[in-house]
Amino acid sequence: MSVIAKQIQSIKTAIVSKKSEITLMGKDIKLKPGVAIFATMNPIYLKRAKLTENIKSCFRTITVSMPEYETILEVLLHGMKLYNTRELAEKIGGTFATLAIQLGKDQQYDFGLRAMKILINKIGKRKIDGDNDYEIVGKAFYDVFLNRLKENDKIIF
Repeated sequence: MSVIAKQIQSIKTAIVSKKSEITLMGKDIKLKPGVAIFATMNPIYLKRAKLTENIKSCFRTITVSMPEYETILEVLLHGMKLYNTRELAEKIGGTFATLAIQLGKDQQYDFGLRAMKILINKIGKRKIDGDNDYEIVGKAFYDVFLNRLKENDKIIF
């Protein structure tokens, strides 16, 4: 992992020096203005790997107690050129909150950002079908979640 830490440090140094190009592993790489590096760790996620100390030292630690799901959803939906993104984001966020309350006790279920990203990717694939936005979101929910639910939980969905 020390190779990664060295590369991150090289990128950080180039950013601070306002360089437009950097050489990593023998390749010249252009740095776009505003480039940044983020490492996101979810302490609740059971299978997470811990960062080594040399990689941790490359980052500033911040804590987010609760992500703004609806804002994140709205931005992602807007990027897909959907209409009524605020309303769709509220409906999707509300559905996720309800599912998390009703089904969240079971460890096999994940209704966090990872699951939202999977749903957003499915919405993007379904966007090609030409349905209206509400139909696309509804079908994507079924595609993503219906096969993951236990038989007795499907009635809630």
